[in-house]
Order: sequence, then structure tokens, then C-alpha cells
Amino acid sequence: MIITVSFLAQLREIIGNNKVVLNMDSATISDVIALLEIKYGSKIVNEILEDGKLSELVVVMHNGDITYDLKEKLEDGDEVTFLPPAFGG
Repeated sequence: MIITVSFLAQLREIIGNNKVVLNMDSATISDVIALLEIKYGSKIVNEILEDGKLSELVVVMHNGDITYDLKEKLEDGDEVTFLPPAFGG
């Protein structure tokens, strides 16, 4: 399945791109984060997670809806976005 992952602000700077496409057999948001660590290193995970839980400094959106459930299942064609909660200004 194809999952599109978007990044804003400092997260985009860590990845070096505002969007990546991942090809995964099956996935949850947690699986996406694990694959991001493999592909881009621990710095991105350190921004997204804190003590294994979602950091209060990051908002996760699944197909445009905010989610706090890292075990939320993804389907082919879904989009996951990581952004700072106070983005904009």
C-alpha cells in the first residue's frame, strides 16, 4: 500500500522534503514512524515521540483529521501529516 507522509515547519527541515511516499505492506501510524526512523534517522522520531508516546509538540493528522492514536490503521492511499500544534502565525 502507498502512504503519503507530509511534514511542516522544523519536521520538514529534518526530512529535507515536505512530502514522502512510503510503500508498506500494512501500516499503523506507529509503523510509519518506525519506517521514518529507518529511512531518516532518530532525529525525526525524537521530534514526534516523547518517551514512546506522541509528543505534545506535534500534531498528527490522518486524512485531514487530528488523531492521537498511534495504532490507528492506515489504508492504501491514506495521507499522514506531522505538524507543530502552533503552526502559522
